[in-house]
Amino acid sequence: MSANSGNSVKMKYDTSKKKVTSAQRDLYIRPLLRLKQQEDIFDKGLIGAIENMKIDSNLLHDIINEHKELSLKRRNFLNTMYKNIKDITSELDSAKHVANNPEDLQKLDVNTYKSKLIKLSQKMQDFEKSCPIETLMEEGTALNTEVREFEFNLDKYERAQKNWTRLSLLCKSKIENRQHNTECKDIDDFHALVAVTGHTENWTMEDHLFFLKTRKSCENIPALVVAIQKRCPDLSTETIVNHEAWYKQYTDLREKQKAAVKEWRQKKESEKKKNIEEIDKEIGNRYEDEDFLNEIPREKATCILRKTKSSTTETRSTNSSASSTESKKKELIKKWKMEKENKRLMDEEQVKMQMKLKEKIEQNRRKKRKEKIQEALEQYKKKKSLENILRERDEQFKEKCAYNVTLIKAFREQDKEFTKKRKNLILRSKKPNKCESVNIRRIELAEARSYSTLFDTTKVWREKCRVEDSTMRFNELQYIKDVPKM
Repeated sequence: MSANSGNSVKMKYDTSKKKVTSAQRDLYIRPLLRLKQQEDIFDKGLIGAIENMKIDSNLLHDIINEHKELSLKRRNFLNTMYKNIKDITSELDSAKHVANNPEDLQKLDVNTYKSKLIKLSQKMQDFEKSCPIETLMEEGTALNTEVREFEFNLDKYERAQKNWTRLSLLCKSKIENRQHNTECKDIDDFHALVAVTGHTENWTMEDHLFFLKTRKSCENIPALVVAIQKRCPDLSTETIVNHEAWYKQYTDLREKQKAAVKEWRQKKESEKKKNIEEIDKEIGNRYEDEDFLNEIPREKATCILRKTKSSTTETRSTNSSASSTESKKKELIKKWKMEKENKRLMDEEQVKMQMKLKEKIEQNRRKKRKEKIQEALEQYKKKKSLENILRERDEQFKEKCAYNVTLIKAFREQDKEFTKKRKNLILRSKKPNKCESVNIRRIELAEARSYSTLFDTTKVWREKCRVEDSTMRFNELQYIKDVPKM
């Protein structure tokens, strides 16, 4: 009978379990299936990407082997985790079954049940320690930050590429138009470099100014790298060395540009001086020709005047051509200045945009850091509160145990007294009353006696009136306490 009842209880427990799982299916199974589908998609995409990689066969073979090893490790880890979860759930279900079943509770041994629960809690704690959920969360956040930084750098690189393509096209058109001007090559190189990298190589103004300041004080590149990394630890040695090389190229091109501009100005000044000297010479020649015309006859003067007019027209044509070239050069200089201003404004806008983006990224990082700290504090507080509650419960349990051990004998004695009193009360309730018994006896005596006992002596009176022999009393040895009082 007991086996049948146990089986019926097990069946009921299994049916209730099935109901619970069917109710919680929407909460747990659907997101799990979604995660499984995403995992399969990621695995297929990764395998396809590895197969389509155009690299050396040995390298590809190493990557495939590493991928297989990682997948095996992941499967082993998941299998062990599932096994631990199954063990914990089975033990927990058995403990619940014992707590819910009254027959098992009657046969329950408290110490074994307690040790079983302690082992179960220890297993759960070990499982929490073995599952690196917090480390995975940290790695996930780190990967998210890296992805965001990569997206930002990719966007920056794409913009730089677009600018580079535009500037390359502009430079090509300028080079095609100005092949005869070899002197402007250094200026074009400088402007191309500034258009691609800006005046700070996409660094912030603060970092670039600090770089210049430390560059003056430091003697060599390693000292410069150490000094910059003290203030800016996010900058790597490679970036600092590349910035140093870029700055050298930038200074060289800028000096070449300055030298080219100086040469161009000197040429312009020398051309102006030459033009002024030529004009002065022409004016002097005219005055000489006029004096000579006054001396020679008029017939010759007319032909000479014609010649002089032709010469003046030639000089005027040369002067007009020189002025037209000067105006063209001025227009080119104006255009160059306008382009320079536009580039400077574009660089400033890019720097501002980069500063804003950096500020936003820093704000997001600070917010995330604050959120992490708050979450950690909340978790710490929760843990502390749980520890305090468990400690208080343990103390209360210990106090109760001590109280039971010390007063268990007194409680048992009180129970015995109570049971005795209860038994006496029950017996008294079952016995008849005294008055009823006296009345019954009187009736019985009246029925038994048919004669009257009025004025008759009783047995007690006879005993009192009986005279004892003094000789017997005196001869007998008696204990002092048994001697009758006088």
